Amino acid sequence: MNVWHISLALVGLGIFGLLTAFTLPAGGARPRLTHVAYGLACLIIAAVVTGLWSNDVRKHKAEAKIVEIFEQHYSPDMMAQVALTFLEEHKDLYPDAHARGVKICEAVRCLEVPSADASEAEVLKRMRDISHAALGLQGTLQALLPAGVLGAETHDH
Repeated sequence: MNVWHISLALVGLGIFGLLTAFTLPAGGARPRLTHVAYGLACLIIAAVVTGLWSNDVRKHKAEAKIVEIFEQHYSPDMMAQVALTFLEEHKDLYPDAHARGVKICEAVRCLEVPSADASEAEVLKRMRDISHAALGLQGTLQALLPAGVLGAETHDH
């Protein structure tokens, strides 16, 4: 039995409690209020359980996507773009990591396109800066994984 079955059962019990409350013969307000409270409690619990489970599923899917990103072995420039895109797509799940990723990228202006007339020294500096940003973004993503996955030692949930 999974969470959906439990939630569905609670919703059924809640609806049954509410229907029972409104179909009871007139015997006083107390039994009706008891059934209404019981029905509402079941519905609220079902909503909370389903919401928590749904968020947990989203986190597991996001973690699987991070592992996929690491398996691709992107170039530093591409890693910076992919990591930042991931963090943007999941900023509701990982707001601190998103803010950290944006800050890393802004520090080296990794979203800017280099000018065509840049000197060799400027191109080399940009490549070094992008490599540092990519490493920082990789660390940010790795910190989102459970301990032991890809050698991750920390948690950011």
